Amino acid sequence: MTSRHDDKFNLVAHEGAIKYLPRADIEFAEGYEEEVYDLVVNQKRPAAFLARSSIGTSMRGCRAAANDAYELLEWVERTYGMKVLDSAPTIAEMTDALRHHGYEVRSKTRDGTPFTNRYVVFDCLEAGYTITLGVGTVAVEDEDFEPPFPEHVARWLRETTPTPGAIFMKRVDRLARTEFGYIPAYKEMVHIKETTGSLLVADSQLFKWKVGDPDFPKVLSAMCLAGARSAEELKQGRYRAQRRRTGTKMVNGKVYTALPHICPPGFMLYLERKTGP
Repeated sequence: MTSRHDDKFNLVAHEGAIKYLPRADIEFAEGYEEEVYDLVVNQKRPAAFLARSSIGTSMRGCRAAANDAYELLEWVERTYGMKVLDSAPTIAEMTDALRHHGYEVRSKTRDGTPFTNRYVVFDCLEAGYTITLGVGTVAVEDEDFEPPFPEHVARWLRETTPTPGAIFMKRVDRLARTEFGYIPAYKEMVHIKETTGSLLVADSQLFKWKVGDPDFPKVLSAMCLAGARSAEELKQGRYRAQRRRTGTKMVNGKVYTALPHICPPGFMLYLERKTGP
């Protein structure tokens, strides 16, 4: 990808990394978390925010990831008093950047099933933070048993300078949905804490992580698997709802379906619902 400047979104793009020119500096609200303030302001180590959506690499998926990031920034402001929203890219900017400036990683599972992930990084280090967005599944691993998104997160944290002092995500399953998929990113977090002496990692379920605690990986594995189960239950619930709302007989050559719009010819397969064995 060649670099380009986009006046509409105030972006400078380089190979999936976006140099963003913030509209304002980070501010801290009354009653802020002192540990976060010390890491980001006193130690001048950036806050790192990660967000992801599983809804493919379409514009809809990119917008979902941007919404996830926006909700994360709102949660951080409510919980830790760090106000980033006035400085951060808008949902439209994040969506556009991920869709048009992100880089894709095409992978295959061990059985040959292809899957795609796309990522983008916002370099907002002048204002004291960085954001990465991703779209694509974290419920499978590639043919080398490597999880692409956690590998990307590990590389992002490793290459961010200065070294991040605080890392935030909305839930653990934004990082991985397999039992050990989180490990590449978590190993980098442990390394940061060991080499710098301090690191805050938090999400809206566990709040502050016990990075480096020998028993904490068991907690992360359980949370990742719980996220996978919840996602599967949600998907199956949608299938059941669609079946319940689908008609059982033709009326004037038409049948009621649960789809919100009519599929064009050639894009729908009709199967009769069996009434018996």
